[in-house]
Amino acid sequence: MKSRLNIPVILIVILFLCVLPACSQKGESTVVRDIPENEDLTEPDTPVPPEAEKPTEPMEEPTEPPEEPEGPEWVPSGPLSTSGPWYVVANEEGLYAFNMDGSGLTLLTRDEMHRYNTLAEGVGKTGGRIAYLTARNTYDDLTLHIIDLGKGLDHTAISLTTDETDPSKDPDDWDKIEMARSIADMPSYAWSNDGKLLAFFAAIEGPTSDLYVYSPAEDSITRLTSGPSQGFHPVWSPDDEYIAHVGAGSFGSGAGYDIQGIWAAKVDGSKVVPFEFPENTGDERIIGWLDDVTFLGYSWYALHENYYLRFNNIRTGEVDVIWEYPFTVAVAGSPDNFRILLALNHYASEKNPEGLRGLYYLDPPDFEPDFSLGTDTYIISWCEAGFFVVSTMDGYIEIRGRDRMGPYPMEGDAIYSDDGFPAWYANEGLWINVSGTAKKLFTGSVEEAAWGADSESILFATEDSLYVAKAPDWKPILVAAMFPTDEIVLVMP
Repeated sequence: MKSRLNIPVILIVILFLCVLPACSQKGESTVVRDIPENEDLTEPDTPVPPEAEKPTEPMEEPTEPPEEPEGPEWVPSGPLSTSGPWYVVANEEGLYAFNMDGSGLTLLTRDEMHRYNTLAEGVGKTGGRIAYLTARNTYDDLTLHIIDLGKGLDHTAISLTTDETDPSKDPDDWDKIEMARSIADMPSYAWSNDGKLLAFFAAIEGPTSDLYVYSPAEDSITRLTSGPSQGFHPVWSPDDEYIAHVGAGSFGSGAGYDIQGIWAAKVDGSKVVPFEFPENTGDERIIGWLDDVTFLGYSWYALHENYYLRFNNIRTGEVDVIWEYPFTVAVAGSPDNFRILLALNHYASEKNPEGLRGLYYLDPPDFEPDFSLGTDTYIISWCEAGFFVVSTMDGYIEIRGRDRMGPYPMEGDAIYSDDGFPAWYANEGLWINVSGTAKKLFTGSVEEAAWGADSESILFATEDSLYVAKAPDWKPILVAAMFPTDEIVLVMP
């Protein structure tokens, strides 16, 4: 039996060529050198000051707010912390780690992640480890890598195929291609909530992708499922006792998948619970947990409709449909603050009997539509601080219980810290709000940004440089020049 998970559709996400450079050896790391005093690492016409001095050329003054740092200081050099937390950055050269203050710049590996891979997929809530996928020619030699930042940068590599199952041995075997697609194209690995176990799919004991669990502490792998379908999208229960997943026979070319099952496998290998699903489904998506034994999911089919929103109970195997009609987006809160925000656009409103349109809460215990916010939207996310964030044409709205706050006219992309503080970035700069008032930290195009631990710092990237800004003054400090960045994540110990 297999598992498959379609990424919780909060944003309409199109993520994710891959050439496999030399892998780093187990325990090996490289510390990037300090920047020499006489090396020009800034943009043309900008003099480079001695390391102990500040630049004499101030940054361009922003239009808002009036305060702007005089110019970037350099982050002092220092070793990478062994206790964390850490920032991890991906670019075309490999993966790098930093301390929260921007120091400790360390090359973790020169591996190039699979093109459909993101760093965020391989970072858990805790544990101090990152996982990522590599391949040769997209589907050959699929390998799962784990780097332990708190254990001397220990590097583990797990081959996900064998000589018998690897597509490179028989490129005309479409069954092998479908197996590889379930691993490379779909969400295929996830850390447990406590960060101690990694669920992943592999074809190492049979021709199809089965569900396995890797224990870094024991350096052991346990097989949980077997069967004819290709498993993908593992989702852990809140207590880490079960892994919900989906299986497909093939993945088609855009009109939907040949879905063959939805299951929840017990982590100790003692049982696998199957669930019913619609016959005409083209995909099955798991988006949250009501409690330790009840997960929320829905179906999708080729007319690009989401429908059949339902709970699946592991203990009883029962399915409880709470919204059978088409909808635009559904996002669930966390188990300790569970509620569902359901978006119904004009098309979905024509498909439900009451003609409901807008944003609706579906609250326990009956999960009937309630509290309409009367706005069309396609982008909703859940903030771990306990509220929903909704993107509208007028800006971002925060929905906290029955209170609607905003819209805030944020430019570009917005990110929220775990404490609920927003930051947003665009071509015009970077702003944060940690005191009730927006503060502009940087003027110029910002490409990526990520909050640090406890909302005390933020790491951000321009087109060719990396900066960190720290509380309380939030003055940008230059971490690395001539350092393009593709993605930034926070890794907690």
